[in-house]
Amino acid sequence: YEILRCLVGSEMCIRDRYSIDILPGDSWRINIAAAPSDFYSMGAQWVCSNSAVVSLSGSDTSGVTITAVSTGSATVTVYSRSTGQSASCTVNVN
Repeated sequence: YEILRCLVGSEMCIRDRYSIDILPGDSWRINIAAAPSDFYSMGAQWVCSNSAVVSLSGSDTSGVTITAVSTGSATVTVYSRSTGQSASCTVNVN
């Protein structure tokens, strides 16, 4: 699966292993691009490596909303449980 990088207001799409910087309290939308239409029905799951830094909400077939909780870094990853594929992004909260 591919996660593309683009910026429109507070919406961001990121390419695999891309890093973004956001401010504490900011919320951004990370979108999936080029995923099959049944991506979530195949068992896709969003996870965050450090929920003290970034919280996840509103995951659906297009992506997930991240909110910066405190300063630090966290990796946000979407996994496909059926295929084992994943894409990740490092989120730096400054």
